[in-house]
Amino acid sequence: ENITALSYFYKSDCYYKIGNYKQANTEFFKFIDAAKLADNLPAQASPMMANYTIGYCFLKQVGKDSSYFLKAQTYFDNAKILLEQTKFSNEEKNIHDELLCDISLRNADCNFILKKYQKALVDYSVVIDNNFPVADYALFQKAIIQGLQKNNDAKIFSLQKIIKNFP
Repeated sequence: ENITALSYFYKSDCYYKIGNYKQANTEFFKFIDAAKLADNLPAQASPMMANYTIGYCFLKQVGKDSSYFLKAQTYFDNAKILLEQTKFSNEEKNIHDELLCDISLRNADCNFILKKYQKALVDYSVVIDNNFPVADYALFQKAIIQGLQKNNDAKIFSLQKIIKNFP
């Protein structure tokens, strides 16, 4: 069962790398089904990574249809849940943090575009609170949302925090 699951995963990864995102998703969906019967799959070929990459596949197709933001957001949400269930060794903490940062940021951006501002704020806050390398971007996006919500005091505070923390 592992070989079948892994073959779907790596096949979908190849489609992703050549830009055939629709076919990549088809193969990732097959992988997710096959992975239910497999055990001890490597972290780099896991359902979490499949959901993460499916989210990116949908983002890469956004120009065709704006509903792809909603599809991407759904899979980034799934990836975030699965990431928290994945065990990482102390040596792999940086991998966890990189994934958490990127998944949170992409999920927040999708929610921002979809005007789900409260959900976007939650994910931007993950990036800010963990002081990930792109925290300045997340803080700026947070300020924009606060402005859209007519929360001008909070917006000004966030913008001042950018100036103070990211000179």
